[in-house]
Amino acid sequence: MKLSEHALAAKAARIPDMPYLGVSLLLAWHYCLWFVPSSTASLGLLSDQVTKTWLVTLACTGIFALAGAALAGRMKFAMGKMAAAAAVVMAATTLIFCFAAPACPDPGPLCLVSGAAFGISNAVLILAWAERYTAIRASFSMKTVALSFAGALFASMLATFFTPSFVSATITALLPLASFAVYRRNEKEVEGKEAPVPLPRESRASMMRCVKTLCVTTVLLEFMLSFVCGITPHELRGIGQDGTLLPWNTAVGIIIIGSALLAAASRSKRADVYALIPFLVAFGIVALCLSVQGAAICSLAAFAICIGTCMMLEVLLMAFFGTLASKGYLASALSFALAMGLPRLSTALGDGCGIALRKTWQDGIGLGSTVCLAFVCVLAFLLIAILHQERTIAFLTSDAPQADDTERVCESAAQDFGLSSRETEILKLIARGHAVDAVAKKLVVSPYTVQTHIQHIYRKMQVHKRSELMDYLNLHRDEN
Repeated sequence: MKLSEHALAAKAARIPDMPYLGVSLLLAWHYCLWFVPSSTASLGLLSDQVTKTWLVTLACTGIFALAGAALAGRMKFAMGKMAAAAAVVMAATTLIFCFAAPACPDPGPLCLVSGAAFGISNAVLILAWAERYTAIRASFSMKTVALSFAGALFASMLATFFTPSFVSATITALLPLASFAVYRRNEKEVEGKEAPVPLPRESRASMMRCVKTLCVTTVLLEFMLSFVCGITPHELRGIGQDGTLLPWNTAVGIIIIGSALLAAASRSKRADVYALIPFLVAFGIVALCLSVQGAAICSLAAFAICIGTCMMLEVLLMAFFGTLASKGYLASALSFALAMGLPRLSTALGDGCGIALRKTWQDGIGLGSTVCLAFVCVLAFLLIAILHQERTIAFLTSDAPQADDTERVCESAAQDFGLSSRETEILKLIARGHAVDAVAKKLVVSPYTVQTHIQHIYRKMQVHKRSELMDYLNLHRDEN
């Protein structure tokens, strides 16, 4: 029996990876433009003009993503119209950068303007997708996110690497437009939906130390690995003067890091991929140790691991911070600004410092080895700090209890700790993820009354904050 057109459309709308394809196409644009030689063949992938444009793009993406996140809480933006304009600007600027800039007698100013346009428009699209993902309560399952990213990236890089320059640049320019097309395609999913109600400040406080630790780790790790890439001469990376082998190094790095992480995750009964972030820090230490050796093969391996680690970290952070936004721990704009804007800004600083030292310092390799040894010590401390946050990361990203489980666990807790009927009712609502204001509205009482009952619940159950309460409920759910 043939399905009707309406049924086919409804089935297509339920493709699980489709929402994640949008931001995956943005990441694919980034790597196709800056890592595939044919896209910028006229200027030269490793030329000073392309390098400066790359650094300006990274810096502007990070700065404007963080600035946009700060303004999002104070101002309302028509994100649909801004996303459309940003996609058009990215596509047009890509064509100008690849075709018009090489024809100019002095392409420098046009390249710098292109970098700024790239960064600002990329930041706008990132924030637009952040709002969209939060509205649809995206689960950010690493299975779907990773598959979507890997598929979009490898398909795009293969299409651009094996085609002539004008075709490669055109394909790259179409990727932001394709991302916006996916954005428009999923508009009906967000009709009538609002962003999650932010959790109370005391509930969000439990995850702030974890977020700060992750942000510091991200900044330092991206800076250090980018510094190594920048200070290492091209000949020691095995890239070649035209950058021909760069896509292969990138692919090797992704495959190595991705395979190792999947192998590590598969050893766990509940493959908590967010707990794999410490492994990325460990890979960073390995890359730094290899770069110290000075041999070409070691530098090549270090470069591949650096690229793969940075890319996988960006994907993990996107999934982690996106999950926090969907649960009401963070604002949507801030979540993606931290996940994608912060790493880009750190990469610009690290790569820029590395390139500057390589060009100005006579013994750049010797200096790089000394700096890398210091970086290893710093990453060792960061690894310890991240390991101390594993339990918090697991809690923040864990699935909420199912309705029947919630009822059973809360009733059992109420009986064990002598909760009143009102306290039991509030406990059930909290367990389902309701914020204080939402509970007050549902029970037709003041938020202060709800807060008082919550404090009574904490005292009777011998916990001090919402995270400890949820830990207890999740633990007893898993035991049964």
